[in-house]
Amino acid sequence: METIIKDQFSRFADSLLAYLPNLVGGIILILLGWLVGWIIKRILVQLSLMLHIDRFLKRSRFSTDFSKADIRFSLYNFIRNIGFEIILLMFLGVGLDTWKLNI
Repeated sequence: METIIKDQFSRFADSLLAYLPNLVGGIILILLGWLVGWIIKRILVQLSLMLHIDRFLKRSRFSTDFSKADIRFSLYNFIRNIGFEIILLMFLGVGLDTWKLNI
């Protein structure tokens, strides 16, 4: 009986140690995705400011809506959050594949 428990514990420890590189690799990929998403978010805000997207939208048919409220911050926040989420989801998919989890 004692040898059966030792064998099971040994197999469990071996499988845990074999999975550890996948676990660490997945965590690193998800953290890297968060970092790249954060950088992309900052770049998109600066690019939106340089391209004056709010001025372009004020010249569109929604000019009355833009003049009623200052929604520039909301627009830039929306653009940067979309970029961040797309990058993070791409890296999350790869991280989950590294963990051998199916989406």
